[in-house]
Order: sequence, then C-alpha cells, then structure tokens
Amino acid sequence: MGTGLLNKIVAFVANVCIVRILSRDAYGIFGYADNLVNFFLLVSGLGMINGVMQFGSESRPDAEKNAYFKFGLRFGSVFNLLLSLLIILYAIFIPISIPESRKYLAMLSLLPLTNYLFNFFCTLLRCQKENKLYAWVVNLNSILYAACAIAGAKLLRITGLVLALYAANVCSAFVGMALTRYNSEIRETEYRLNADQKKRIIHFSSVSCVNSAVANLLYLLDVFILGIIMKDAGVIASYKIATTIPTALLFLPQGINLFVYPYFAENNRDFAKIKKYTKLLFRYSLLMNGAITLILIVLAPTVITVIWGEKFLDAVPLLRILMLNYFVSASFRINAGNVLATLRRVNVTMVVSIVTGIANVGLDILFIRRLGAQGAAWATLTVMSLSSMMLMPAMIGSIKKLKTRRESI
Repeated sequence: MGTGLLNKIVAFVANVCIVRILSRDAYGIFGYADNLVNFFLLVSGLGMINGVMQFGSESRPDAEKNAYFKFGLRFGSVFNLLLSLLIILYAIFIPISIPESRKYLAMLSLLPLTNYLFNFFCTLLRCQKENKLYAWVVNLNSILYAACAIAGAKLLRITGLVLALYAANVCSAFVGMALTRYNSEIRETEYRLNADQKKRIIHFSSVSCVNSAVANLLYLLDVFILGIIMKDAGVIASYKIATTIPTALLFLPQGINLFVYPYFAENNRDFAKIKKYTKLLFRYSLLMNGAITLILIVLAPTVITVIWGEKFLDAVPLLRILMLNYFVSASFRINAGNVLATLRRVNVTMVVSIVTGIANVGLDILFIRRLGAQGAAWATLTVMSLSSMMLMPAMIGSIKKLKTRRESI
C-alpha cells in the first residue's frame, strides 16, 4: 500500500505540472491519443499477466511455475507486437475525431510491448513474494516517468510525454528482469508445459482479460464517445481532469487486492478462510471508501481550483459524479471480481462484463447526447452499479458452494 500511495502521489504531481505546462487543448489532444492506445491495452497480452499471477501463485512445483512464467512472457510479447501493428494501421487508415491526435497515436504504437514487459516482470516479483523488490521497481517507474514527463512537456510538449512513457517502461523492465532471476531460473528451466496446461492458462487469461477490459472500458468509452459526439478537445481535457482523482484512488482497492490475492488463491478451497478474508475485505473497504468519497464530493470546487486552476471549474460536477462511481467500484465491483477470480469463477465475471459493456455503450450515447460530459459520468456510474449488483450475489453463492463441497467430502 505504501508503494501504491507513493506512486499515485508522484503521478498526481506530474499530472498537475503537465496540465499547467500544456495548453488546455494540447492536453486534450494528448489525452485523446492516450485514450485510443488504452483501448488496445485493454487486451494487453490477452490477459496473460492475470494468468501468470494466478498460476504462479497457486501451490505447484517451482519448475512448473517457471515454465508458466516463460510461456507467459513469450505469448504476451508476441500478442502485443500484433497490437502495435494494429495501432499503426489505425493511425494511418481510421478517421479520428480529434485529427491532431493522429501522429501521437502512431508515436505511441510500441507502448503495448514496453508496458507488457514492465508489468510482466513486476508480476514475477509478486509471485516470488519479493515485495520489497517489486515496490522498488514500481517506484522507479513512477519517478522516471514523472521526471521525464515534466521535462519532456517543457521541452518538447506532447512529444516529450510520449518519450517519457517509453523511457520509464524500458528502464524499469530491464531492472525488473535482472531482479527476477529470469536468466538463471526461468529461461533455462527444463520443464515443458503440455498442450493442456497451455490451454488452461490461455483460457483463464483470456476470460480474465474480458472481465478486466470491460471494467476498465467505462472511462475509455466516455472519452472516446465524447470525442465523436462533441469534437471538442477542451471538453475532453476537463473530463480527463475529472477522472484523474477517482482513477488515481483506485490504487487503494487494487493495492489491497494485489496484496491479498496470493492468500485467497492459496486457500481457494477453504470455506472458513475465504469467508473470513472476504468479510474483512468488504468491511474495511466500505469504511475507507465511504469517508474518501464524502470528503471529495464536499470539497470538489476547492480541489479543482487549487490543483488545476479555475479554467477547469466545469469539471466539478463531473468529479462529484465520478467519486460516487469510485465508491461503488472500489467497495463492491473490484472486490467481488477479484474474489471470484481467486475461486476460478472468471466465467461469471465475463458474462457480467459483456452485459454491462454493451449497456455502457448504449447509455454513453444516450446520456452524452442529452447531458454532454455529465452524461458520460452518469452512464459510468449506472453501469458500475449494475455490474456490482450482478457480481455480489455471484460471489456470495460461490463462497457458499465451498462449504457445501467441504461437507460432502
């Protein structure tokens, strides 16, 4: 949690500096290009990072774990090279609502590969329970990006931000590779996965990818459809500003779930432990997220003015709506989805993700046409609430099945 807090503070400070260096429209242009790239990153490695985390955390021989790590690196890297090619083709041939974003989209085309390598080696450190080394690499990435982004924005404007992303990912990935003992223990492993083992990790990863993609799709669709309907870089800049704090705060539930995930996965057949862990997870999540949400809703005008300036005061109502969305997501959606994943119930979350993803597209179009940028925020909150109402009963039912299975043994 300390690592997550430090990283979010560094990223937040960098964002504030960048917004004040760039013009409102320039920030909107970069934000739209970055948003388009993030659509491709939703399927980064076809979710292989999730598969590596799950199969590398479960109880199995080290040699088998190393084989999964080796396969995960190769599979994800090749897949993301294909994503890079698709980004280039998109930048060349597909019409873009904010035309100035086109060249920056092309410049960001290799981001899927560098981003995957960085996240892959961080995941290996988590699986190896090298938490201090993991924290060090993540902190290095955040500090490198912040320093390069601020300097880059000052010297090269938007191009400097693109170069900063590459510099941070490449340097951190090399450091992570050295710290994970990848060369000595994983690359040289003699264990070979059979076809069934590969099929299982690919299936788990791809289903997890769908779930994660739809969960993260909400903010991306908002910005994408805003661009199509309103075609105003300034509006996009204000919406991106409004999403900054709620998105940054997600490090809290994500950090907590990242920490507890191996313990849930190791005991995913133990009803008593899973029930205990789940109660504690939700109890403290509700208290923490409720307090944070209330404070930021009340202080929204002051927060926007002090941090980003009066030119972004139109983001105040957006921030308030998105803080409500944060509360629902951080307290229910993320926790329920992760508990189900540790129980290998990813198919349930996939169905929910598909249903809510379709609903999000329709609501975005309907609400944005009627309410503008606020419509995008209301659509996100509505879909997140629907997703949570579907996942919570599924999670409770899955935990109860553990008790039934135990009693039948």
